[in-house]
Amino acid sequence: MAGNSNSGRNPVFELSEKELANKIEQYKQDLEEGKFARASWPHFTSYINCLEDEVKEFIACYSDQPKSAYYKRARMLREVLQFIRGEIFSSKAWTGQQAQLAKLHGAKDYGDGIVYKDKDTNTGPTSINICFGDGDPRAAEAAK
Repeated sequence: MAGNSNSGRNPVFELSEKELANKIEQYKQDLEEGKFARASWPHFTSYINCLEDEVKEFIACYSDQPKSAYYKRARMLREVLQFIRGEIFSSKAWTGQQAQLAKLHGAKDYGDGIVYKDKDTNTGPTSINICFGDGDPRAAEAAK
C-alpha cells in the first residue's frame, strides 16, 4: 500500500480481490478454530500484512467511489471491519477483563467513520467566572 495525504497519490492496495477474500475467510476460520483468542482490527491488518493507518486511508478514500477499481476491496475491508466490531461487542472473548479494551476499540474510527462511544454531554468549552465580593461596595477597596 502506498500513498498518503502528503504524497499527492491515492492509496493503493497490494492484495487482489481474490487474495483479500481468501485472507478474510482464512481469518474468520482461524478465529472459529481458536487459533487466536479474539478478533480485532489491528490484529486483522497485521494478519493481511498491512499497516493499520494505510488501510484506514484506503477505506476512507475508496469506499464511496463505486466506479473505482479499488471500491470492491474497500467494501470488503468495511465488511470485515463490521464483522470484527460485531465480534468485539458480542463475543465472550471480549467480556470480563477485556470489556474495557473492547470499549476502546469501539470508540476508534478505523476509516469507515463509525464510532461507538458514550454520548458526549459537553457541547462546548467550559468557562468559570469567579467574582470576589461581587455586589459588595467594600470589594473595590479590598483589592488595593
